[in-house]
This record gives sequence, C-alpha cells and structure tokens, in this order.
Amino acid sequence: MNRLAPATPGAPGEGDAVCIIPQCWYNFYMTTLSYLDHFLEPMTEAFTPAMARTIVDLRADPSLQTRIDDLRRKAEEGTLTPDEEAEYKEFVEALDVVSIIQAKARRFLIRHST
Repeated sequence: MNRLAPATPGAPGEGDAVCIIPQCWYNFYMTTLSYLDHFLEPMTEAFTPAMARTIVDLRADPSLQTRIDDLRRKAEEGTLTPDEEAEYKEFVEALDVVSIIQAKARRFLIRHST
C-alpha cells in the first residue's frame, strides 16, 4: 500500500509535505513495539507452564471474532465510520500487546520444556 497522507506533527516525516505510508511509520511503530516488548519482559518471571499455555491458546470468542472480521472487512473497503475506526484501532493496539505476551509465553514454554 503506497497511500499518501499528510505528515502528522511530531511523527516520523514531520515537516514533509506528505508521508508515504507505511514507510514513514514503520520505524516509529517498530520502536513502540520494541519498547512495549522490553517493558513487558518482567512479566515472564511470573509465568508458570500452565499459565504460559493458557496465554498461547488465547483466542477471541466467536462473537468478538465476528465483530473483528466485520471491522477488518470495512477497513479494507474503506467504509469504516469514525466510531468503527476508533474501535478497530483499539482492537489492533490490544492485539499488539496480546501478541507480544503470547510470544513471550511461547519462548517460556520452549525454554522450560523437558
């Protein structure tokens, strides 16, 4: 996707007339995830094998998955309302956190498998 968007003040590409997405946001986004990954690292000290397996197996329930699928479809079509866009953004941000925690749980299980 090579959409053009106005540069956001204080964001990567600030001062540019336009910002190519996702190029200008990639480093900003990855740095944020890296900080989040680092911030959540102490959590792994509290893991037990059972807890790690539960985290790895965590999935959305059917009604939530249906809503996510609807929002994803509308996002791909460009038909999200402002409220739906905010809801979808919130879901994506939550998914980032859950994915990091699941990756940590997987690494824990690999390190503690015998």
